[in-house]
Amino acid sequence: MTTYRARRMLRHLLIPLLLVPAAGHASERYLDRYFHDIELAAPDEMIAFRLVEKDLSGRDYLPASERLAKLIDGLDVDATDPIVRAQLIADAAMVMAVNGEFEASLAGLDQAISLIEQAKGPFDPMLADILLTRGMIDKDTGQYAQAIDSLRRAQHIRHRQDGVYTKLQLPIIDELANVDVALDRLDDADREHHFNLMISEQTYKQNN
Repeated sequence: MTTYRARRMLRHLLIPLLLVPAAGHASERYLDRYFHDIELAAPDEMIAFRLVEKDLSGRDYLPASERLAKLIDGLDVDATDPIVRAQLIADAAMVMAVNGEFEASLAGLDQAISLIEQAKGPFDPMLADILLTRGMIDKDTGQYAQAIDSLRRAQHIRHRQDGVYTKLQLPIIDELANVDVALDRLDDADREHHFNLMISEQTYKQNN
């Protein structure tokens, strides 16, 4: 296959992944790394969190966002585990992104990242998922340099924690390739997908 044909095929396969719906919710993919398993100390807080889960299951994202904001505002900061607080803030930020509130969402994700860094250091695995979500939002809003920074940092954390060929980085590589396609850097996108294939072969074996 010629390089030209390969590039046309790659563009045909990847461009649809970059499209963000023009109407309705911005992208429900932002919830792929939502923290569902949060344990809150107070029973009323757990009830509120479960109501958020109910809103999400019904795709009622505005009420979910409002409930999460109220829940976070009502937390006793001194008595709440900073990681739990960071998870709730990240969840709220992801829901805001689904609602198209991108600026507020990115601010929330950065706050969650800062809380986790302070509590557990700059290489905690939890950061990788939040950085991946941040990179997705940056990519979808055309902030490509910021997207690359977030995604590369997420990838570095995965490498440090689980090795260079960890399968946990596969969604990160996919998003990096999407950024490359958006920037018309098809050779770079091709390299990302070759690396993705190499990891998959090592993980699942070539004949799978």
